[in-house]
Amino acid sequence: MINKKIKLKNSSLDFEFEVENCCPHCGVYNDPIKINDLQNFSDKDGLVIFALIFKSSCCQKIFSSFYTFDINNRKTKHIFTYPSIKPQVFDKSLQEVSPNFIKIFNQSKAAEDIGNLELACIGYRTSIEFLLKDFLISVRKENENKISKMTLFDVISLFEEKEISVSADVVRAFGNDKTHYIAKYDFEISQVKTYLKFLIDAIVKEIYLANPPVKRQ
Repeated sequence: MINKKIKLKNSSLDFEFEVENCCPHCGVYNDPIKINDLQNFSDKDGLVIFALIFKSSCCQKIFSSFYTFDINNRKTKHIFTYPSIKPQVFDKSLQEVSPNFIKIFNQSKAAEDIGNLELACIGYRTSIEFLLKDFLISVRKENENKISKMTLFDVISLFEEKEISVSADVVRAFGNDKTHYIAKYDFEISQVKTYLKFLIDAIVKEIYLANPPVKRQ
């Protein structure tokens, strides 16, 4: 959440609101734009209830946040945001390198959250393909045309770091398994999530190591 001064219609004043800067649809950091607002005043308790309608700057989807405004102390308070799905928030470096990974990962997480585990596994496998290819292209400066056409199996073979190669292979194998009529492996989705975390943490580390704030002269 970020604090943002917003001008409401029918008012000449700016009010400060806590605004979701992590898109509730795809989980990408963004700077949403207010496109409308509604308000309801209650004389009984001196509260104004605001509904602010935003458009995300990442996927251009609409979401709503609801607030109360206490007339006595002139402060707003965030109540909730709709949709109420909770996308996973990632290090900002990942957004810069692979926003599609974050989008697909959180679509997969949404499937997992409502019990669609097969779709979640397939989605997580797809998300790491974007992550690894984007990393090779933008961080390691590999040829984009070459990398984009490679299979995930071959892309993983380009990594010598076990945290990346072993973890990615587990997610790939389990994700592929869910596309087959007869499953080859018996596994829990918690295993997929464990190796996903290993992989994501390792990629973030490699991004920071490739771009240190200072270098030896």
